[in-house]
Amino acid sequence: MSNLVQITASDRALEDFFGGSVEISGDTAIVGASGRNANTGAAYIYVRNGTTWTQQAELIANNGVSGDLFGISVAISGDIVIVGASGKNAMSGAAYIYVRSGTSWIQQAELTVSDAFYNSFGSSVAISSNTAIVGASSGNANTGAAYIYVRNGTIWTEQAELTASEGVSNDQFGYSVAISGDTAIIGFANEEKVGKAYIYTRSGTTWTEQAKLTASGGALGDWFGAAVAISGDTAIIGFANEEKVGKAYIYTRSGTTWTEQAKLTARDGALGDWFGAAVAISGDTAIVGAYAKNSYTGAAYIYVRNGTIWTQQAEIVTSDGTSDDAFGAAVAISGDTTIFGNHGKNSYTGAAYISSRSTPPSSGIKLDGSLDF
Repeated sequence: MSNLVQITASDRALEDFFGGSVEISGDTAIVGASGRNANTGAAYIYVRNGTTWTQQAELIANNGVSGDLFGISVAISGDIVIVGASGKNAMSGAAYIYVRSGTSWIQQAELTVSDAFYNSFGSSVAISSNTAIVGASSGNANTGAAYIYVRNGTIWTEQAELTASEGVSNDQFGYSVAISGDTAIIGFANEEKVGKAYIYTRSGTTWTEQAKLTASGGALGDWFGAAVAISGDTAIIGFANEEKVGKAYIYTRSGTTWTEQAKLTARDGALGDWFGAAVAISGDTAIVGAYAKNSYTGAAYIYVRNGTIWTQQAEIVTSDGTSDDAFGAAVAISGDTTIFGNHGKNSYTGAAYISSRSTPPSSGIKLDGSLDF
């Protein structure tokens, strides 16, 4: 059995919100702390050596100021990370690219929105190799947009501005974003609407809408699209509503067609758990966070696919969990390694937990402070 390893910031302080965003790529993890230094924000890099995770760097923006919310969103792909700062420049927002050289991380670019109609740019980010996507869910009456950037050498250039084909006021398109190779998925979440997620694919330098995903049995207020993730030809979309139990939907692609494959729910799901507010996927394994479970102590659920069938394999909780920890508010997976954010822990100082999988247990085992799925 492989225990959950708790990681914290070396210079942690109250209300840092460390763990509000997390991502992992191989032996490197990144954790956002958007509340640090009066909401200036920071992000922390951790690397694994054997079974030990060590802080390698603390990232801050070279022009950071109070209220930037740097670290509100984070993503990583190999030696490249992107960090969102949705509060930058009076909520216009920005996103920062860092690259690793040896053990040092260097700020390579600051991305800003090209269209002044949109703001909260950087509230969601994702990256896949040399392509990044940044969401800007507010602005222009909250219709929202997402922007694609590509790297050539050390230069990042905007390649496309993506908007919903049926976008209208208050959609908040770009609330969540994810990317895998030449495929991007963008969610929009509106408490007064059912919600949708859009798939875009790239051919050359052109991005085209391939599919519009909706939930079977969807209803007003579902917040379908509040969280999205993609791995190859499989996508997962969360639906979280404090007045409902919550679900996550799996979609798979065949050719250019996306089909709903499964609807994931928690065996012990309850109203107000916010199950589906965070999702992640890698190959045949998916994670769904439920940060409000048990008075916001929080939990996360592991699902695995066999053929076309997805089965809940484990419920993850921490052995030291307390009310308002919000464990599972952010989740990520890379191969056999998972990371869970816990931004409410210790008066919002925050923490994150990392674990690697070993021998699968019997289906449905609840793990307290350990992960063995």
